[in-house]
Amino acid sequence: MLPRIEPAKLAIACDVFNHPNWAYELKYDGFRALTYISKGKAWMVSKKGFTYKRFDDLCHHVASALKECADTILDGEIVCLDAQGRPRFYDLMFRRGEPCLALFDILWKEARTYANCRCYCGRRCFARLSLPKILTCFTSMILTTVTGLYDLVCQQDLEGVIMKPKESPYASNSWLKIRNPDYSQTAKREEFSNRK
Repeated sequence: MLPRIEPAKLAIACDVFNHPNWAYELKYDGFRALTYISKGKAWMVSKKGFTYKRFDDLCHHVASALKECADTILDGEIVCLDAQGRPRFYDLMFRRGEPCLALFDILWKEARTYANCRCYCGRRCFARLSLPKILTCFTSMILTTVTGLYDLVCQQDLEGVIMKPKESPYASNSWLKIRNPDYSQTAKREEFSNRK
């Protein structure tokens, strides 16, 4: 029996900042999902606790790709990517592209929990997994400074940056996000965000 884990929440930061005890990565724009894998099957649960029904094919691919993982819980984001690898929210929302899973971390693997370990502890498991294109650790790039990253995010029309304290466990829910104020895919998002 897999435990029920609450996904780490994101608080909104007023501005970017550099600090040696923090790590920085891109924010991927899609549907947040905890992916549960057990007995050859996978299912995805939203941050509000609802099981996604529209991503059955993606769940099948995840289960097939990670069939060596008997009991696993992954944290990630369901996204659609354009030709440049940028998440396109409306392609995902209106099913105009093939969804894939951007992995953040492994929270549980074969009776071992990583949710109470320090940030990114579970990611070491990724190195031992052979991941297909549909299930890739897009967020494997972890930076120790946000200098330049935020400017690049704005230039490339990406959603924003995630900032995480390195020593804080996943379960502390202490992540921060800073948004790109000119992000082109924010229009009419309230109704969609309430479903995510």
